[in-house]
Formats: sequence, C-alpha cells, structure tokens
Amino acid sequence: MVVGVEFHRYEKLSYFDSAGVEVNLRDWVVARIPRGFQLAQVAELRPRREGEEPFPSLERPATSEDHQRQYRNRLRAAEALLLARQKVAEHKLEMQILNSEITLDGDRLVYYFYAEARVDFRFLLKDLAGAFHRRIELF
Repeated sequence: MVVGVEFHRYEKLSYFDSAGVEVNLRDWVVARIPRGFQLAQVAELRPRREGEEPFPSLERPATSEDHQRQYRNRLRAAEALLLARQKVAEHKLEMQILNSEITLDGDRLVYYFYAEARVDFRFLLKDLAGAFHRRIELF
C-alpha cells in the first residue's frame, strides 16, 4: 500500500510504502526524511501502481510520546527562532529568518531564511550550534 502524508498542512503530499504499518486516513505516523524523523498525517491511501518506483518505508504509527516530543520541539524551535533573529541583527547579516523547526528525534534544528544575495553566515551557524548543541541547517 502507498501512503500519502502531509508533514505540514496544505503542503504537497509525500509518498511512502506502508511497509506493513497499518494506517487509516488522518492517522499520525513517523516517517524518515533526509533531515531526520518527522510526524506526518496520512492524507491518502492507495494501492501501488504497476511500474512505480519504490518509495521509502514508513517507520511506525505515531505515539502520544511522539506528539509530546513534537510539542516540546515546537516550543524550543520558537525560542531558537528568536535567538537566530537576534544573532542575525548582531552580525548585521542581510537576511531574514522566516521559521525554524526541530526534527522529531531532536538531532537537527532547521532554519528557513530569505536573502536577496549570498550571505556568509558561518559565524551565525557557529553561534547557533554553540547555543543549541545540535546540527543546524539553513534553507
């Protein structure tokens, strides 16, 4: 079975192989993406089509502990967003930090930013990595 999931509401669906994980529409699952593990909600279920490329497998159904961890990570990400914006101002960087998120496993802190031109943010990364002791990625 192919499972279409939403990581963020109204975002394009990402597809996974159910890999024996029993799910229904609107269930929450844990899926591995290149940045780490994330919670996602099932938005589509369908059979595999002939000749279709293989999809990555779902990890497992989400637990209440996963939801609690996600909630704590969102609180930490909000704090991290404020600190990043402060550091951007301190370093006088020509960029805007738009959003931040922490992967479900807590290994990575991801910032989304906008800049009209290339920005050397090496010092920003160093400051943020020192403050949060996890891998920092900017997109």
